[in-house]
Amino acid sequence: MGDEDLKKKLSQVEIKKVILIVFMAIFVILGATKAVSAFSLINDNDNSNDKSLYFVQLINYSLPIAKITSFNSEDLAEQNKSLQEKFWSFIDVDINNPVTFLGREIALLDTKELDVNVEVKDKLPPFKLNEANVISETAADSNTKVGDTTTTPSAILDANKPVVLLYHSHTTESYLPTKNNSKDQTMNVCAVGDEIEVELEKKYGISTIHDKTFHDASGDIGAYSKSRDTVNKYLKQYGSFKLIIDIHRDSSSNKNNDIVVYNKESVAKCMFVMCQEGPYTVKNMVLANKLMSISNSLYPKLFKNVYTYYHRGTLYFNQDLSSNSVLLEVGTNLNSIAEAKASSKYIAKVISEYLKGK
Repeated sequence: MGDEDLKKKLSQVEIKKVILIVFMAIFVILGATKAVSAFSLINDNDNSNDKSLYFVQLINYSLPIAKITSFNSEDLAEQNKSLQEKFWSFIDVDINNPVTFLGREIALLDTKELDVNVEVKDKLPPFKLNEANVISETAADSNTKVGDTTTTPSAILDANKPVVLLYHSHTTESYLPTKNNSKDQTMNVCAVGDEIEVELEKKYGISTIHDKTFHDASGDIGAYSKSRDTVNKYLKQYGSFKLIIDIHRDSSSNKNNDIVVYNKESVAKCMFVMCQEGPYTVKNMVLANKLMSISNSLYPKLFKNVYTYYHRGTLYFNQDLSSNSVLLEVGTNLNSIAEAKASSKYIAKVISEYLKGK
């Protein structure tokens, strides 16, 4: 090989090195740009631990080679969801309304000037449309008459053997007019739990424990681990429960999907969140489906006709501790505290009907 050939090969190697370095620099700059841009999504309403979770998500997304795995997957799962919602809100796009995507590019379709309601449907297998298949949907502001929830207790309370356990892994999740999280138990999910407890005990004679321990006082990190200790404490004390409910508040960007009107009263919709893999997954899914079926029969559309499935490490949203366990989202960040509390009497009725068959 001559000197000229050797010089050419060395030049080619140097060019490849330069190209590689340039691409690496672009990759790092783009990743950093994403992180800096997303920083504006994180506001002062988020506590320091939750901010840490957001940054973990940003780093994992922008620089996968430096992926961080120091947090429990349960924490990352829900924060990942929240981060997405913060992003869509930041760019003023409603992911439940496709027209808003076009509205950003086509002034005529700007949804700020249009009254557009798009309801997301469950994915269904194809079918031939005929008159029998057409179901008229009820708009969020229409009214559905439902049966009275008043009744006479059918059982005698036994405080020594409670039947239902209510608790909150994310105790500070709150409703309007408060912002996102609050320790005021008259404005957060504790208020919903209080209403359900009163309904179950006073109306239906169902002995209930409502634990209001702040498991997320310093953020969502470790909240499920802390609430796990709470559930285990009660299981050790009482042996078992016929129903264990972790009551949360969901997040949303479209209130039309979050409300139903019964007897001229605005009521926050609910949703079950179930882990995908766990020792009691099948039994807990049977439970959730049974509750959903009862609700659909008594109070159409109280529950969103969807489940959200997660597989989260070893904690399983604590649904591995009992075969009678569900996570219940009552309303969203767009619902008022009055709307969330209004759901309670209907939830209690559904629970009482379920327990009748136990």
